[in-house]
Amino acid sequence: MKTANHGPVASVTAAAALSAYLFAGPDGNYCAANKKALGVIVDDTLQGDQAPVQITGIALVKAGAPITTGGHMTPVVCNAAHKAVAATTFAASIAVDVDADLTAGGTIPSGETPVTSSSASPAVAVTGTIAATATATPTLTGSVLPQAINGYALDDAAAEDDIIRILLVA
Repeated sequence: MKTANHGPVASVTAAAALSAYLFAGPDGNYCAANKKALGVIVDDTLQGDQAPVQITGIALVKAGAPITTGGHMTPVVCNAAHKAVAATTFAASIAVDVDADLTAGGTIPSGETPVTSSSASPAVAVTGTIAATATATPTLTGSVLPQAINGYALDDAAAEDDIIRILLVA
């Protein structure tokens, strides 16, 4: 059996009936997907009653999908069902069209150059900056932007609705 290490528990007025082991928002509703949670609901609560929400420590929460920690703490975020899912890895990519985006004196030789030795290869000099155009717009995906980390999974979840321990983060 998994156990929690209850840190401080805050009370919020339940805007709707709330179920235990799900992420709560600061407004008395469930936490929205990828948003920062106030904490984890400790007990089932009727609408209008004070919902106990654990805000720090090790909390018990339902998994929204399988989670593999690999022996390490895995960052988790809130999904649309208010459950913990592994955060996606942050990645950035940029597509560059060298012909269109090269500016400020950059030159790349064109045409054919017979190669007779390694010293016969043309020199390529690029100076200046690459302009951000429609073909050079960065794409950002993953955690923190646009996801908010709510804690770190301490246990693996084999399936959705498995109860796991997470270390809550403020």
